[in-house]
Amino acid sequence: VISISVMPCVAKKQEASREEFIDANGVREVDYVLTTREFAELMKLNGVDPTKTDPSIPLGDSHWGLTLGDFDDPFGQASGAGLIFGATGGVMEAALRTAYEVVTGRPVPFARLDIQPVRGMDGVKVASVPLRDVLPEWGFLEGVDVKVAVAHGLTNARKLCDEIQLAKEKNEPPPYHFVEVMCCPGGCLGGGGQPKP
Repeated sequence: VISISVMPCVAKKQEASREEFIDANGVREVDYVLTTREFAELMKLNGVDPTKTDPSIPLGDSHWGLTLGDFDDPFGQASGAGLIFGATGGVMEAALRTAYEVVTGRPVPFARLDIQPVRGMDGVKVASVPLRDVLPEWGFLEGVDVKVAVAHGLTNARKLCDEIQLAKEKNEPPPYHFVEVMCCPGGCLGGGGQPKP
């Protein structure tokens, strides 16, 4: 089995070769990385239009009689969290949705599950999500306000790190329970490997 990862991030190419992603037998977690731009270029060069692909067409003799219908539908299954993951605040929002529901047994109390305070293009965003009426096994979290921060772009990440470091130097508790940092402006969707308009 060969694992190919398609990512918006050019840094994933170097990341795939790091020792911590190679097991004791020398097997890599990811064999090859293509940026989304490279993948789109390959599809274009080979005349592949994924919106017009017939799953019943055989792939050819070299593919053991398989058709596209024998594989997962790349556009068929998704979660709302997966859709927002690459945007700044998306990882935070997905984690908060999950944590809140696990701890309270209810979805987050935001319209359409949208945790607006962590969304948007502000360089640093902070929010607080109150935990009330938690499930009995999570009773120790009753009344806690989960404090979070989101930064995108390295300048903004530095500001957030400086704030956290200052609290540490003052022997104050960390100002946040959870921090998301995405290096590219706007998050991964602004990554260097994304197609250019």
